[in-house]
Amino acid sequence: MQIVNVVVETTKGSAEKYDLDSKSGYIKLNKVMPIGIVFPFDFGFIEGTIGEDGDPLDVIVISEIKTFSGCALDCRIIGSIKATQQERDGKKMRNDRYIAIPVLSELYAEVNDLKDFPDEMIDEIAHFFSSYNLEAGKKFMPMEHLNAKAAMDLIEKSRNKSVKKSKLIQLFLPTTTENGKAFPGTYFHAVKQKLGKKFDSLSVYLKSPLIGSLKNDEPILAKDTLLVYEVISDIVETDYWSQYQQFLQKQFKQDYILIRCLDMGLI
Repeated sequence: MQIVNVVVETTKGSAEKYDLDSKSGYIKLNKVMPIGIVFPFDFGFIEGTIGEDGDPLDVIVISEIKTFSGCALDCRIIGSIKATQQERDGKKMRNDRYIAIPVLSELYAEVNDLKDFPDEMIDEIAHFFSSYNLEAGKKFMPMEHLNAKAAMDLIEKSRNKSVKKSKLIQLFLPTTTENGKAFPGTYFHAVKQKLGKKFDSLSVYLKSPLIGSLKNDEPILAKDTLLVYEVISDIVETDYWSQYQQFLQKQFKQDYILIRCLDMGLI
């Protein structure tokens, strides 16, 4: 069975709803629930997906495990509640609720599909979302229950709709030896040539403290400066970078050469 990564935003029993703020990376308080209403199970989103509302797909996690806001879990999807949601302005959209079980759950280790749960339990979850949205001036209208396979098919479709993520790969090279002597400019020129042939996009710059400039590929450098090479790629070839890292560590006589990879959302 395929495993998905779920991020918990609001924990079971919480009378407050929390959301992950994608810009800051912090878990942010979204709203306080009406008196008497709490989340029956952990609630969050499936990473790498996007729904009709532009947000990641919603998921409720059934388990005996105690988690926290921001906790990531490997889960199996056992089904979903297919539903339409009407916003306060009258706009309607699909807004299903996916149901997941953590891989590490022992209590629900044998649960692989909605049919393994009583229908009453799933109906109660749907009723919770109907009541919760009604308090917010919205209408959550369940249509049917989908089994694990049908739910996973929809998840895969949502992945294809998600914003394309490219990778920004940064290579940091020291510009001087421990004694303050500049490394040969041919070293840096070779790196530029190698990366320039392999990647369409290449940027090279000095990281502060910065004094001097580059001229004819011969660096005029200050002690403790770093030369940074940046490339953009849709995939990360870990073997390629690992081998090149080892080569550079020997060439520059360094215990460790930093190579890091960052996600980029391209518009």
